[in-house]
Amino acid sequence: MFGRDEKSGDAVIVARRMHDKPVRSGINLYPSDGRYSHAYDYVADVTPADGQPVFRAPFTYLFKHLDTFVPAEGDRARVTFRDGNSDVEFDAHDLQQRWDASQQATASSFDAISKNAPGT
Repeated sequence: MFGRDEKSGDAVIVARRMHDKPVRSGINLYPSDGRYSHAYDYVADVTPADGQPVFRAPFTYLFKHLDTFVPAEGDRARVTFRDGNSDVEFDAHDLQQRWDASQQATASSFDAISKNAPGT
Protein backbone atom coordinates (compact mmCIF):
# COMPACT_ATOMS: atom_id res chain seq x y z
CA MET A 1 0.00 0.00 0.00
CA PHE A 2 1.00 3.63 -0.15
CA GLY A 3 1.20 4.91 3.44
CA ARG A 4 0.39 8.48 4.49
CA ASP A 5 -0.99 9.74 1.19
CA GLU A 6 -3.13 6.66 0.71
CA LYS A 7 -6.84 7.08 0.13
CA SER A 8 -9.47 4.40 -0.32
CA GLY A 9 -12.55 3.96 -2.42
CA ASP A 10 -14.70 1.59 -4.41
CA ALA A 11 -14.10 0.81 -8.07
CA VAL A 12 -16.32 -0.51 -10.83
CA ILE A 13 -14.28 -2.41 -13.39
CA VAL A 14 -14.95 -0.97 -16.86
CA ALA A 15 -12.41 -3.06 -18.81
CA ARG A 16 -9.83 -5.79 -18.19
CA ARG A 17 -7.20 -7.45 -20.37
CA MET A 18 -4.18 -9.66 -19.78
CA HIS A 19 -1.01 -7.62 -19.37
CA ASP A 20 1.41 -8.56 -22.13
CA LYS A 21 4.75 -7.39 -20.68
CA PRO A 22 6.77 -8.39 -17.63
CA VAL A 23 5.61 -6.72 -14.40
CA ARG A 24 7.96 -5.38 -11.75
CA SER A 25 6.90 -5.77 -8.12
CA GLY A 26 9.51 -4.52 -5.69
CA ILE A 27 12.83 -5.95 -6.84
CA ASN A 28 11.24 -8.90 -8.65
CA LEU A 29 10.33 -9.03 -12.32
CA TYR A 30 7.44 -11.36 -13.16
CA PRO A 31 6.83 -12.70 -16.68
CA SER A 32 3.46 -11.93 -18.23
CA ASP A 33 2.85 -15.53 -19.33
CA GLY A 34 1.31 -16.56 -16.01
CA ARG A 35 4.04 -19.00 -14.95
CA TYR A 36 4.45 -17.23 -11.63
CA SER A 37 1.50 -14.87 -11.50
CA HIS A 38 -1.25 -13.22 -13.49
CA ALA A 39 -1.16 -9.56 -14.40
CA TYR A 40 -4.07 -7.63 -15.82
CA ASP A 41 -4.52 -4.12 -17.16
CA TYR A 42 -7.66 -2.49 -15.77
CA VAL A 43 -9.75 0.58 -16.42
CA ALA A 44 -11.93 1.40 -13.41
CA ASP A 45 -14.31 4.12 -12.32
CA VAL A 46 -13.20 4.92 -8.76
CA THR A 47 -15.49 6.49 -6.15
CA PRO A 48 -13.31 7.90 -3.35
CA ALA A 49 -14.51 7.18 0.19
CA ASP A 50 -13.97 10.83 1.20
CA GLY A 51 -16.68 12.10 -1.16
CA GLN A 52 -14.38 13.45 -3.86
CA PRO A 53 -15.62 13.16 -7.48
CA VAL A 54 -15.55 9.84 -9.29
CA PHE A 55 -12.55 9.43 -11.59
CA ARG A 56 -11.52 6.92 -14.26
CA ALA A 57 -8.17 5.21 -13.74
CA PRO A 58 -6.14 2.85 -15.89
CA PHE A 59 -3.80 0.60 -13.87
CA THR A 60 -2.00 -2.73 -13.94
CA TYR A 61 -2.36 -5.20 -11.07
CA LEU A 62 -0.19 -8.24 -10.41
CA PHE A 63 -1.93 -11.22 -8.81
CA LYS A 64 0.87 -13.26 -7.25
CA HIS A 65 -1.42 -16.06 -6.08
CA LEU A 66 -4.14 -17.93 -7.91
CA ASP A 67 -6.23 -18.27 -4.75
CA THR A 68 -7.64 -14.75 -4.73
CA PHE A 69 -10.65 -13.00 -6.23
CA VAL A 70 -9.76 -11.54 -9.65
CA PRO A 71 -12.20 -8.77 -10.58
CA ALA A 72 -13.68 -8.83 -14.08
CA GLU A 73 -15.66 -6.28 -16.08
CA GLY A 74 -18.69 -5.11 -14.14
CA ASP A 75 -17.35 -6.23 -10.74
CA ARG A 76 -16.92 -3.86 -7.82
CA ALA A 77 -13.81 -3.90 -5.67
CA ARG A 78 -12.20 -1.84 -2.94
CA VAL A 79 -9.12 0.08 -4.02
CA THR A 80 -6.45 2.35 -2.62
CA PHE A 81 -4.81 5.26 -4.43
CA ARG A 82 -2.66 8.31 -3.90
CA ASP A 83 -3.62 11.95 -4.05
CA GLY A 84 -4.00 13.10 -7.60
CA ASN A 85 -5.94 9.93 -8.42
CA SER A 86 -2.82 8.01 -9.35
CA ASP A 87 -1.29 4.64 -8.50
CA VAL A 88 -4.53 2.74 -8.04
CA GLU A 89 -4.26 -0.73 -6.46
CA PHE A 90 -6.79 -3.29 -5.34
CA ASP A 91 -7.22 -3.76 -1.60
CA ALA A 92 -5.56 -7.20 -1.29
CA HIS A 93 -7.30 -7.92 2.02
CA ASP A 94 -10.72 -7.32 0.43
CA LEU A 95 -9.87 -9.59 -2.52
CA GLN A 96 -8.76 -12.36 -0.14
CA GLN A 97 -11.93 -12.05 1.98
CA ARG A 98 -14.09 -12.30 -1.13
CA TRP A 99 -12.17 -15.39 -2.30
CA ASP A 100 -12.53 -17.04 1.11
CA ALA A 101 -16.28 -16.33 1.19
CA SER A 102 -16.77 -17.77 -2.30
CA GLN A 103 -14.80 -20.90 -1.40
CA GLN A 104 -16.84 -21.37 1.78
CA ALA A 105 -20.09 -20.98 -0.18
CA THR A 106 -18.90 -23.52 -2.75
CA ALA A 107 -17.97 -26.00 -0.01
CA SER A 108 -21.35 -25.55 1.72
CA SER A 109 -23.21 -26.06 -1.55
CA PHE A 110 -21.16 -29.17 -2.34
CA ASP A 111 -21.85 -30.62 1.11
CA ALA A 112 -25.59 -29.96 0.76
CA ILE A 113 -25.69 -31.60 -2.69
CA SER A 114 -23.84 -34.66 -1.41
CA LYS A 115 -26.61 -35.26 1.17
CA ASN A 116 -29.47 -35.15 -1.36
CA ALA A 117 -31.16 -38.28 -2.66
CA PRO A 118 -29.75 -39.96 -5.80
CA GLY A 119 -31.04 -38.56 -9.08
CA THR A 120 -31.75 -35.09 -7.70
